[in-house]
Amino acid sequence: MYDTALLDDAQERVAALKTADIVIGLVSYRNARTIGAITKTIAQALTQHLPGMRTVLVNVDAASSDGTAHSFLRARIPAGVERFSTGYRGLTGAGSATRAVFEIAARLDARACLVLDSGLTGLGQRDVLALLEPILQGRVHLVLPVHQWSFVDAALDDLIMHPMVRLMYGRDVRRPMSGGWAVSGKLAMAYSEQDVWETDAARGGLDLWLLVMALAGDVPLIQVPSCPKALTLTFGTTAYDQRFTHSISTLLRHLGSHQRVWRSACATQPAPSAGPPPPVVEPTTRPTEEFWGAMRTGSRSWRRILRRILSADNHADLLRLIQVDDPSELEFDTDLWARIVLDFGLCFNKAELDPDKVAASLTVPYFARCLALWNQLDRQGLCAYDALIEEQALAFERAKPYFAQRWDSYVAWVPDTPVR
Repeated sequence: MYDTALLDDAQERVAALKTADIVIGLVSYRNARTIGAITKTIAQALTQHLPGMRTVLVNVDAASSDGTAHSFLRARIPAGVERFSTGYRGLTGAGSATRAVFEIAARLDARACLVLDSGLTGLGQRDVLALLEPILQGRVHLVLPVHQWSFVDAALDDLIMHPMVRLMYGRDVRRPMSGGWAVSGKLAMAYSEQDVWETDAARGGLDLWLLVMALAGDVPLIQVPSCPKALTLTFGTTAYDQRFTHSISTLLRHLGSHQRVWRSACATQPAPSAGPPPPVVEPTTRPTEEFWGAMRTGSRSWRRILRRILSADNHADLLRLIQVDDPSELEFDTDLWARIVLDFGLCFNKAELDPDKVAASLTVPYFARCLALWNQLDRQGLCAYDALIEEQALAFERAKPYFAQRWDSYVAWVPDTPVR
């Protein structure tokens, strides 16, 4: 791992600045059309509402070819806000860029550090202040934005991440994959020094890693309602697939490393929140046929590993439910879904299988579960969404004894016979 994610130019600029109260990092890749407006919003919020704070605004860019850094630097902002643009050392992606922002905050001895996506077009001044104020007031060390998503973009969070975090840590965090964070200077330093920046945690799993490390360490945190956000990745692309695999890998790996935590977790407690989460909205498009096709194709290409991962009963039940002739006919029992995800968690940690393939093959039942949820929404309406997600989370909690028993009794080696 690189000793630092900072390039020489950034290190020189930080040394010249010496100190700051607030560091705000805009992580970017090809965001020339949006970064200027976001920069203005942030700078205006800080100068109007936090005028006594010394602020550094930094763009950490992944070598964009569309002039993102230029758009950032030429945006008109009030005097008194320092800014510069830089790149980073390390794996390509938001993880290394975020590490660079954390390092800048630590070196400047900042009180608060905010990391945002440069494509967050709905960001308002109130959103910026809501993320920073709990840190500046000394109430917490981590602030998580709860964005408004469509129910398609929220699926990974609501069907896997949210219920698994509840089961493992006993805390009801509504949007584990927040895609932005405000942290204290001390927490920024602690995160930057961790030896994870060349793993899946530094890729698509960064959201999960930041959160679960905070939960396992009893770090004070709060969730704050925030602006709408849309997933910019396109289904079927490598980036989409990697986001799923890296996120799942990061989550499931902590079933092993945080075993004492999930074994001792009792009744779920709500995570502190500054207000109710924004409701999900209808998506502009629903990838029904794409998910249906990927599920059918994946059920064939992953058939051997699915048989190795799932218990005999769960495997048989999954095969039955995906044999329907039309995606509108799909139904998926909440308890079965919980047991299936936990079977994957077990084999990710204990089976003699490639963990990346275990994580990737979860797409087969995941696509089926998404389609079944959307069918329920078609019948019951969008107003039923929160109740359906709560019902699913409770099913994961009911499955915890099943998982603990399988974890304790699991034998890694089984005959690898072909599925006929």
